[in-house]
Amino acid sequence: MIEKLYIKDFAIVDEIEISFNEGLTIITGETGSGKSILLQALNVSLGGSTSKTMVRSNAERAVVETALNSKTYRRILNKSGRIKSFLNDEPFLENDFREACASLVDFHGQHEQQYIMNESSHIDYLDAFCSLKNAVGNCTILFGSIKKNTKVLTDLSEKKQSAEQRKELLSFQLNEIIAINPLPNEDKELEEELQTLKHLDEIVETANRLSLELTDDDESIYNRIASSLIAIEKLSRIDQKLDEYTELIRSASLSVQDVSTGLTNYVNSLDHDKNRLTEIQDRLGAIDGLKRKYGGSIDAILTTKKQIVDDLDNIFYLDDDIKKIKIMISAEKTNYQKLAEEIHNERVNGSKLLSRAIEDEMIKLNMPEAIFEINISQKMVEDSYTYFKENPVLANEKGFDNIQFLLSANPGERLKPLVEIASGGEISRIMLAIKTVFQNNDPVDSLVFDEIDSGISGVAAEKVANSLVNLAKSKQVICITHLPQIARRAMNHLHISKSVKNGTTVVSANYLYDDERKQVIYQLSADESVSN
Repeated sequence: MIEKLYIKDFAIVDEIEISFNEGLTIITGETGSGKSILLQALNVSLGGSTSKTMVRSNAERAVVETALNSKTYRRILNKSGRIKSFLNDEPFLENDFREACASLVDFHGQHEQQYIMNESSHIDYLDAFCSLKNAVGNCTILFGSIKKNTKVLTDLSEKKQSAEQRKELLSFQLNEIIAINPLPNEDKELEEELQTLKHLDEIVETANRLSLELTDDDESIYNRIASSLIAIEKLSRIDQKLDEYTELIRSASLSVQDVSTGLTNYVNSLDHDKNRLTEIQDRLGAIDGLKRKYGGSIDAILTTKKQIVDDLDNIFYLDDDIKKIKIMISAEKTNYQKLAEEIHNERVNGSKLLSRAIEDEMIKLNMPEAIFEINISQKMVEDSYTYFKENPVLANEKGFDNIQFLLSANPGERLKPLVEIASGGEISRIMLAIKTVFQNNDPVDSLVFDEIDSGISGVAAEKVANSLVNLAKSKQVICITHLPQIARRAMNHLHISKSVKNGTTVVSANYLYDDERKQVIYQLSADESVSN
């Protein structure tokens, strides 16, 4: 519900703030007093089109602000033409702001494009009348899922095609790595062995010489230590203080024996096969070749091998994934087709009832010859998963139907799209009829009528007033009128006046009660009598 409107330096308005109430609010005022300007400011504050000429003369900028459903929508218009939009004091980009304001208020007048005058919204009105919200919601979910899964299928197919092209290369690379099959740290171990084999003769000669010098020669270190041990043992029997050194010499004797034995065993353990050197060099050459191709180390080679195995496994499983997604899409398309047909049948039946209901309301609004029809059509395409009467048709999130409201307002006029209706007053009455029928289904809670009484009087005006009162039972209705029949039915009567103070135009807005209200309605009656 619109709660408050604030205007500053907009058109001829200096500054004004107006509170609004529930139910039917009628706005009256002399021609040129600024009634339509207030509604224009309301429209602009909620994302309507703007112009730099809207800024009041001698002002730098205009401000229009609407409090609606506990939110504040504000726009600032600079005389340069630049616009700033705010929602709850947070700056918004223009497109985002207009989207946030969409369907908050329906403006009905000669120059505004309201929700129902957007042909793409007609399907929503018909679906609301037919209580198809849940069915269409499920249709939307199915359509989105088909679209998403079709994209997944396309991606999988492209991935498979790319993988198939790489499969031969991956298999070659895997076989190349498997053929050599390097082990962790193998290159380091082979390098150590290679160094040993390159110096094998030197190692054997030196080790044998050391073994001879340590234990096997008559003048060996072991024999000399043994002689020293005998001598010190004699002395230690004389002075036990020498026992410590006796043990050290004995330990040295054992160490010399251990070293000599170890060297002999080492020499015996060496591979003296001359071919082993060639084998190691060839093996290292093969491993180095893999290193150059696959990352520079054995760890990188093994990581590449694992990745190749995973990629080849994924290629194998891609066929299974593609098969599963195809089955899923096929089932979804079958369900979509069935649901779209059910929705279509409900729309066909509901369109007849809706047309009749709107025509009945237009009779009440003094349009007895008006004809309202709903055209349900489909767009044929060459290739589609959805069919209507065995012909492929374009699918969308709401089924395969396109809905268009058609109207013939006067006898002899051809039916034409509702969006082509030219008369502002005629549009307003038609909208009033439609809004009355849809008052329990229409998502818009606030309606503004600028020219609802254009071209009518007398009985027709009474009928329009009755419809407005009825509509105001479930909606907030704001309406400019020049007719007493409508003004006297107001729940809230807002009167706009204009005056000049100190050479400046001042627009005032006041709610009327009791005698003041009677006086204004009396003046409207007098004006109507004169015009008739």
